Amino acid sequence: MSKKKSYKLEGDMSYKQSWRIAHNFANQCNEIFPDYDLKKLAHLLQGAIYYYHEEIGVKLSKKEAADFISNEPPVPKYYINALKAHLNKADNKSISKNKPNIIDIQSLPRD
Repeated sequence: MSKKKSYKLEGDMSYKQSWRIAHNFANQCNEIFPDYDLKKLAHLLQGAIYYYHEEIGVKLSKKEAADFISNEPPVPKYYINALKAHLNKADNKSISKNKPNIIDIQSLPRD
């Protein structure tokens, strides 16, 4: 029999922990974001979690990540809001690329 491994819960969250949390949260949020399949939603949530913590300047610790994994709490609102903000920003960028700016067209030189 193999021994159960114990890990130190010091330092920043690991890559594997971030994916586990993202997949757990994606399973909980699939009704909020029905346009995305679970894999894509997990990718988006992993990014939202990472950039949320980058923005506030405090990275998620291994201990906090372990708590998210073992307890499986509901997705915190701040992660959902961070993902919605990211999706809105992405939508606004795609809209601005698709719609021509009338003012810019009118200011073009004419012969």
